[in-house]
Amino acid sequence: MRRRALATAMMLVSAVAMADDPVARANTLFDEAKKLLDDGHVAEACARFDESYRLAPRGGTLLNLGLCHEREGKLLAARRELRDALAMARRDGRADREPVAREHLAAVEAKLAWLVVTPPPNVVGAGVEIRVDGAPIAPDDWSAVAVEPGRHVVAASAAGFRTREMTITLDTGARETVRFDALEPLAAAPPSASATTLPATPSAIPSTPPAPSPSHDVPPPPAPRSDSLRTSALVAGIASVAISVATGAWALERKGVVSAECTAAKLCSQTGADAASTGRSLVVVSTVAFAIGAVGFGAWFLLPRADAPHAAQGIGFTAGGTF
Repeated sequence: MRRRALATAMMLVSAVAMADDPVARANTLFDEAKKLLDDGHVAEACARFDESYRLAPRGGTLLNLGLCHEREGKLLAARRELRDALAMARRDGRADREPVAREHLAAVEAKLAWLVVTPPPNVVGAGVEIRVDGAPIAPDDWSAVAVEPGRHVVAASAAGFRTREMTITLDTGARETVRFDALEPLAAAPPSASATTLPATPSAIPSTPPAPSPSHDVPPPPAPRSDSLRTSALVAGIASVAISVATGAWALERKGVVSAECTAAKLCSQTGADAASTGRSLVVVSTVAFAIGAVGFGAWFLLPRADAPHAAQGIGFTAGGTF
């Protein structure tokens, strides 16, 4: 029992250590991928090779991933991985891997088709973008775009121009040139109706504006602003005085309650204390309202009336300027 428990504990420790060590995990995935590939489980093997390379990017793993994708039929992925594996073998001095990568790379490229893209002549160097089946192609690859045999959509686009698309079907090993004509510029947006100004004709503009004819239907001029100000001041004065009188009366009523509920030594019941507090607030409100009312009546009295003589208004302005 003790021996079995010890063995189980050691296995758990090893599993935890492997989980914390990406290289150890990558080695385990690599071994699993090799076994799966031998058993014919190609897709599962490729997935494990891919994860192993992600954890520990090594040339041998990448080479096996390319070979696996070649066997799976993913030719473009296999071509990309075999090219990178060949470069890594040359960099690392692995002469044993170079021939394998080169041989399989040639076999993969023989199964592909190729596009030679000539961009539109009127947008070369103006931000033109070439896409094959929706994937952008770098300008350096326009002269040899590797695609799998079949139907493909090639598109050319640029800012300010209409996108042009071409559909082409390629057989294995075929090499076709796709030449784009000039792109059509996008039409400028028409001016909005609000921004359109019609030129006036000479007959539509009279040389001398006609004099208004006297008529009883001419509406009266608007009331001077001074009248509206005087009216507002009067209303404010009346309302404020009314508030002052009401709150003053309420304060007097509260004063009576204080007299009944408080002694001469200012000892009050709760009702008397509340009445005293309310009364003080009412006195303040009454005083402020009375002051506002006085200002309103004063403004009503001092502001000039609309029917006041011009001379009187002139004297008022002159006095103000002199002061």
